[in-house]
Amino acid sequence: MKLYSNAKQFKISLKNPIETKIQILSYIEQSFSNGKENIVLAPMNNKLSTIGAGLAAVENPDIQLCYLQPNSYNIESYSIPNDEYYIWQYC
Repeated sequence: MKLYSNAKQFKISLKNPIETKIQILSYIEQSFSNGKENIVLAPMNNKLSTIGAGLAAVENPDIQLCYLQPNSYNIESYSIPNDEYYIWQYC
């Protein structure tokens, strides 16, 4: 943000892919208007928000998705299993 003074910050849901999709599409609609922008998303948060980014790209074909390979993975403390799970129905 220090390097790019015109950059805008926005927040997305990390728990609801549908809400994430809506937030991304809303941000794009508010921020880009002439149709000549190069829109590239590099989702680097959690799996649910990455799904939301993918859903946004499916709905808006002008969005390009980019995968960034992390420098390292937190293998030892990556996740703690439990009895909770998510079920999403998207039509």
